[in-house]
Amino acid sequence: MSADSPPRPSPPGHVLLAPDRFPGALTAAQAARRLAAGLRRARPDVPLVELPVADGGEGTVAAAVAAGWRAVEVEVCGPTGRPVTARLAVRDRSAVVELAEASGLRRLPGGKPRPLTASSLGTGQLLGHALRLGARRIVLGLGGGACTDGGAGLVQGLGGRLLDALGKDLPPGGAALRSLHALDLRGLPDMSGVEVVVAGDSAGPLLGRGGAAAVRTARDLGGGRAEATVIGGPPGAPRVTRAEAAFANGVLMHALDFDDTHAGGLVHACAPVVPVALAEAEALGRTGADLLLGAVVGLEAVCRLGAAAPHGFHARGLHATAACGVLAAALTAARMRGLPPDTAVHALGIAGSQAGGLLEFLNTGASTKQLHPGFAARGGVLATTLASHGATGPDSVVEGEYGLYGALLGRRVEPAAVLDGLGERWELARITVKPYPACQLMHAQLDAARRLHGRAVESITAEVHPDAASIVCGPGKERPRTPYDAKFSLPWSVAAMVLDGEVTAATYDDIDRPEVLALAARVRTEVVAFPGAAADQPGRLRAVAPDGEVVTAEVARSGGGPDDPRIDATVRAKAVANLGSADRADLILGLADLPSVRPLLTSLEEE
Repeated sequence: MSADSPPRPSPPGHVLLAPDRFPGALTAAQAARRLAAGLRRARPDVPLVELPVADGGEGTVAAAVAAGWRAVEVEVCGPTGRPVTARLAVRDRSAVVELAEASGLRRLPGGKPRPLTASSLGTGQLLGHALRLGARRIVLGLGGGACTDGGAGLVQGLGGRLLDALGKDLPPGGAALRSLHALDLRGLPDMSGVEVVVAGDSAGPLLGRGGAAAVRTARDLGGGRAEATVIGGPPGAPRVTRAEAAFANGVLMHALDFDDTHAGGLVHACAPVVPVALAEAEALGRTGADLLLGAVVGLEAVCRLGAAAPHGFHARGLHATAACGVLAAALTAARMRGLPPDTAVHALGIAGSQAGGLLEFLNTGASTKQLHPGFAARGGVLATTLASHGATGPDSVVEGEYGLYGALLGRRVEPAAVLDGLGERWELARITVKPYPACQLMHAQLDAARRLHGRAVESITAEVHPDAASIVCGPGKERPRTPYDAKFSLPWSVAAMVLDGEVTAATYDDIDRPEVLALAARVRTEVVAFPGAAADQPGRLRAVAPDGEVVTAEVARSGGGPDDPRIDATVRAKAVANLGSADRADLILGLADLPSVRPLLTSLEEE
């Protein structure tokens, strides 16, 4: 060989081709054959070894068969109970069993997930067959499953029994495990001396740190998904996740305390519900009619949950909007997503563990109350997403011993108090539209105070419902600490109405006006045991003029309620004023006819 001759290539060694499957395209064996064919065309001199592999998921049995194991077909129960023909692989006294063969996603009719009821029963039946064939070493591949029953069905498939408190067998699926009381393992085969090797590419549990339900939920709620719009942003502003949008819009809708109130439940019905319906409708491409239907479900729920315990939450220092709103938000999200009833019930159960909302802001003037509807809206989206991924919640979340009322109010509330007349009597039709951006518990007094505008007043005595007194009256209320604190001050707000003849959002911009503070210091309150809900009380003021004349101003109830003959005009006028455009108000009034909510959201962008 001359020094100028090119070096000769080294003799080739063996090439091992060990591919996994290509889901939806090629099995591992097919992938190995195609790789080998391509390599042989390029380098026919290279010795090849084809060894299809699998990671415990779908294709594990096929890889074993491709490696020379014998395939055995068995008829077993699929994940939904329908019979399916599944394979296992055997060689000598070893077997390979695959969860995906009997209980996998591809076995779901129509591909529709059944996370709460799908069972691993068929996989247990495959294991039993392997044992009957004499297998003493079983490789069990756990990937690709359609069930989240924690192997409960597998135990049943091997002959074990899962029993409830009455000794009855549990139905298939993970949801039934909440009723598990005892295990009867007497029917299991003798597995002494049998080695079971679990094959899988992950070791994540369903719940707990790193659990599958939590991880999938975090993926769905995060990751910078551009799903929904925050109202009032600049044109072209980036969208956020639906959970983030629900939170932001819930806070925005309640920020001025100008949103509606259901008098019987003392809840702000729309603030925790409408943001969820809006975000879900945008993310899922739903119509305006779909949005309205989802909102109706949530509005009726939050009103009924609050009204079943009148003033009960507030009396315990809890904001009923936050406590009840998170459950209503979950129902709204479940309805918008078209989830089955059992999943919606789990979403309710999960949402209940987020119920709360402390009223301590009343003692400091802090802004936490403004955040409550946002927390509730986001919590409802979170609960529904968790439920859709298989997490479970108690179906007794409302009426149970440690449910919504039992835990937060210290007493049980019968289901009939919530459900009576459902579908016949609509509580959402009794929602009051606020004329003033202040606590609903003093609106009747503000309506009465309007009648005193223009009069010289020396002092005022306001009659107040017992349930309202601790919230809008009391020492120090005459001199609020923050603008938001002033919205919960009957003395200050009544004084402003008498002096100005109106109470608007701008009224609370300056809480240090000397003339308002001076009159507020001369407003007294008298607790009167009016029948009915505090938010539906009459308003009665007795004003003393400088010459000693006593003038009484009173109204039967506050304006904006369901019995207000001018309610339609009030709603439209408020909408036009707040939206800044009659066209925007008309767009909302025509929401039922919109094929998409995008035009509405575009119209609400900052000008």
